Amino acid sequence: MVLGASTRFEVFEFWLSDMLKLFREAVMPRRTPPPLPACAAEDPTEGPRIASPLRDVTYALRHSASRDVIPLDANVAADVQRVFWFDGAALIGVRRVSEGAMPWRPVAAGLHLVRVVDDRGRSADRDVDVQFR
Repeated sequence: MVLGASTRFEVFEFWLSDMLKLFREAVMPRRTPPPLPACAAEDPTEGPRIASPLRDVTYALRHSASRDVIPLDANVAADVQRVFWFDGAALIGVRRVSEGAMPWRPVAAGLHLVRVVDDRGRSADRDVDVQFR
């Protein structure tokens, strides 16, 4: 392989979002790797993993406390910049990964299918049971 005079090598660390958060909290920031080209092989195991809401938990929110929320948080691959949160087919919101968890207050009690989709099109979902008291 012949490399031109303008070729340079750079090393990038690819950390999951939860590890990047720990580095930021410890004031040890890491460079964000460049986006992978569209021709790069996609690894289906790199899809988001929902960290919150928890599985098999019933969330009890108070009607009178509008500040009672459920944090929506996911661990994502290093190439992800934004995540999109859905309650069924309804968009809850878009959040930059660097902003952390998104607060969510469902409008109705019952079983909700919460889905996260990263900006690479990979997704995960979870049933969330919500009760109001």
